[in-house]
Amino acid sequence: MVPPRSMTPAGGGYGAPPPASTPGGASKPGFQYPRGDRSHIPPNLRPVSDTLAREVARLRSVDAQPKRILDDADKRVQLLLDVMNNGLVDARLVPVLQQLAQAIQARNQQGALQLHVQLVTMATGDVATALVGVKFLIAKLYS
Repeated sequence: MVPPRSMTPAGGGYGAPPPASTPGGASKPGFQYPRGDRSHIPPNLRPVSDTLAREVARLRSVDAQPKRILDDADKRVQLLLDVMNNGLVDARLVPVLQQLAQAIQARNQQGALQLHVQLVTMATGDVATALVGVKFLIAKLYS
């Protein structure tokens, strides 16, 4: 018996979640505000969002960055910003995210990596997914 297409590797593999992309700027399920909207990021997380967005823009201006990898990191950072905008960041993560933003601004790669490890052990869901993009930014602090 042949499994249905949705169960084959080309269809996502056995037990794979459905594709995460939604058409256009549609909201992700559970998000109150549309993707790309940054008007509802709480003031205590605004420095974090500004720092991450600035780092992505800085790396885009450096020609040496592989576009595909940077696009993936940017997509993940944008997911984190969407989570922040929708007020879905666990309160336990907020002070660590704030410290991480300060470490990135100070170009403290070692400190940022230590804070990233803390976040990875505490975060779940979309925040955990987004942290892969943040790690890329940390790795490229001296680019």
